[in-house]
Amino acid sequence: MNVSASAATRLRQLATQYHAGELDLATYRRARAELLDRLTSAEIDPDESSTTLPQRRPPAPPPAPAMPDASRGVRAAAKTASSGAALPAGGAPVAAKKSATPLVVVAVVVVLGAAAAWFFLGRAAPAPVAAVPAADTTSESYHAITDFLDADDWSDEQIANFNARWSTLPDDLRVAAIDQAWFKTFVERVRSRVKERRALTATADRAGNVEGPLAALASSVGIDVSSPDTVVPVPRAESRAAAVIPAGTRPAPPPAHTAPAAAVPAESAPAAAPKPAKPAKPDTTRAPAAAAPAVAAAPDDAANPDRCRPELVGSRKPRCRDALAGGAFGPWLVLIRAGEFEMGSRQIAVEEPVHRVTIARPFAIAENETSQSEYQAFCTQTKRECAAQPWQGDDYPVVRVSWQDARDYAAWLSSVSGRNYRLATEAEWEYAARGGTAALYPSGEALAQTDAVYTVTERLTTPWPRSRKINANAFRLYHTIGNVREWVEDAWAPGYAGAPADGAARRGAESAPRVVRGGAYADTAPKLRFTTRESLDPATRDTTTGFRLVREL
Repeated sequence: MNVSASAATRLRQLATQYHAGELDLATYRRARAELLDRLTSAEIDPDESSTTLPQRRPPAPPPAPAMPDASRGVRAAAKTASSGAALPAGGAPVAAKKSATPLVVVAVVVVLGAAAAWFFLGRAAPAPVAAVPAADTTSESYHAITDFLDADDWSDEQIANFNARWSTLPDDLRVAAIDQAWFKTFVERVRSRVKERRALTATADRAGNVEGPLAALASSVGIDVSSPDTVVPVPRAESRAAAVIPAGTRPAPPPAHTAPAAAVPAESAPAAAPKPAKPAKPDTTRAPAAAAPAVAAAPDDAANPDRCRPELVGSRKPRCRDALAGGAFGPWLVLIRAGEFEMGSRQIAVEEPVHRVTIARPFAIAENETSQSEYQAFCTQTKRECAAQPWQGDDYPVVRVSWQDARDYAAWLSSVSGRNYRLATEAEWEYAARGGTAALYPSGEALAQTDAVYTVTERLTTPWPRSRKINANAFRLYHTIGNVREWVEDAWAPGYAGAPADGAARRGAESAPRVVRGGAYADTAPKLRFTTRESLDPATRDTTTGFRLVREL
């Protein structure tokens, strides 16, 4: 069904508002149902089409064939006779009632005879229909689907649970379900979710990606996630191997740029040894960290339920982490959407001029500063002698790290995750710290004591561990100002004249001063603006400076 561009936009807005937490579940369901009801009632102009949505109501069944004219009179006579409404002239009601029964019998015989004649003489015999195993509403396949739909929870976790349950059903039950009306309703619901996911993740330069458990579910019921309206028949001779595969067990498709391998006869094809995953190719425009030796093969992240996926950007839970070699996990990350912002301020010369920066691609950034336990894993595995910490605790931010120490940690984390980690550029750091605000502080034009860990009256001597929560910003990042200041990739420049407008880092010699951002626990409010920037020798290892990393998507 073709719908107007405005209707499609409104549907995407509703989904976005719900995923952002602006609408509760009941309000979202009600508004979405009302909109889809209007669409199926043709209340929206079908000529202004931009999106195709599935019908919510199945088409009405065709009317029963009309009876021959000759039978209508007979049925009318039978009706009249059986009701006793018409009486012979001068007759008594009792007599009429007694005479009704023979008339009804005659009428029924005549009607059945006329219908039989029409059936055998007026139409051809129907083609035989292939027998399909019955799948009634008492079957396990029916209960699996209705339980899932009744819960109306389309999170990756619940979809994966359904996939696992569905894949354990006997083949004959899953095959028999294909022709059932309730299964077709289920398919349309999946199709609608695929379209919604594509709409939410689409950008101006690419179509929306659908991955993970939802993609596996769509594939198993005959939906092409790249073109949801395309009907892909589900094989009726479906084997158990073709059942829905639980999330994380389906082999990943090859990258789009990979050429297909030459065909090899099955008899002679040797067993190919699995290749370890390779770290993502560093972005040479952003001065990647120096390479560190890999200590183990990078893991297969497909089975990680918290893996980073582009469709999480802008969702209600834009949080992820990577699996590392050896069974460990990387830092928790928050996915940041692409966008534009005004960088800098008019407070002091080194923050001028204010200039517009475009962050063209989404990225992930650590939720907190790198902790002592995270950094210690790097020191242990690389047999590196790391500086003693002035306070002890796994959750405390690591300090006494130089700019190069931070880059070395990023290179190591890249090698054990198969992903590309690095220091944030100065523009990325400010964009993430601001969380979409144009103000100088989280609370506006002044700093509130609940905005950051910093010195108010007596000078603080320690930061807070991440277990002691303080208000996260709108992007759900902690301690972007205060606590410990953070190394970024850029070489220092005393102002933004000539600064890149695309969010890239400024280059400089390895020994050139570097930029630190965010202020520290020992600083007072004036130094904790989003725009505060300081110059620091890259070899500095002090008790007020740490770092957090960016992970490229």
